[in-house]
Amino acid sequence: SIGTLVFSTFESCSCSYGESSVEGCDPDDCAATGGYQKSVLDAFYMSCISLTTVGFGDYAPKSLGGRLFACVWMVVGVVSLTVLQVQISNFFYQISQERKRAGK
Repeated sequence: SIGTLVFSTFESCSCSYGESSVEGCDPDDCAATGGYQKSVLDAFYMSCISLTTVGFGDYAPKSLGGRLFACVWMVVGVVSLTVLQVQISNFFYQISQERKRAGK
């Protein structure tokens, strides 16, 4: 998925910044200096959890690029799930309308 690709690229290793920054972390040698690391599986999990806006809190984007993408990714997730719910509702509504017409 797009989210997995982006999160595994921007978030494979991050020293972060602000409150979550890793003290002594060197961005040029992130893994060796204790930066936050994510595998592709971690990135996939984070992509699914943030897309559905479940947000357990066990994974969060740490880099600026990851955080910016996550904002867009979550809005896309809300819109996509809303559209899916509307389509499913319309499907069942159409079936109920057809049954009513057939019964008359």
